[in-house]
Amino acid sequence: MEINNTVIKVLSSEHAHKVLDFFKSKGFEVTNDIDYKSFNFWGVINGEFDGYTENYFFIKNGKVNIIELPTEETKTPTHYDNSKGSIYQFCDNQKPEQYQIGIDTFKRSESNQTLSERLGVARFLIDKYTWRKKDQERMDFIKIIDYANWAIKQIDNEEEINRLNP
Repeated sequence: MEINNTVIKVLSSEHAHKVLDFFKSKGFEVTNDIDYKSFNFWGVINGEFDGYTENYFFIKNGKVNIIELPTEETKTPTHYDNSKGSIYQFCDNQKPEQYQIGIDTFKRSESNQTLSERLGVARFLIDKYTWRKKDQERMDFIKIIDYANWAIKQIDNEEEINRLNP
């Protein structure tokens, strides 16, 4: 898991200590006390561990990954090979062959479409891979999961924007 530009929303004093332990386990030098009431997000932005408010530019504008504290219960299913990352991560990190012309469908959709239109794209792609006539392959199911996760991310981001800008 790439940890730079990743933060976790701290929910309580007990949760704060678990967040500290998580970032310590990733090799970061962290403080022994988290002021979770003043800084409700803690993590690594531009290579430095620190506390941040929800109004911090990178958090407010979706420039960082906001993750939940990984738990033992949230393990990737054994049938889902994530060793090379998900399709969405792949598109963010390295464009697939069909996107080499310089247009990333996800980024373009996020920049130019309403939430309703983005969800329509996700529904279409999920439907496409669900009802394919050719041999249904494992990768089709991985794509369905990744497109669903992308749709959920769009909904979560929109809810967060609406919450911050009533």
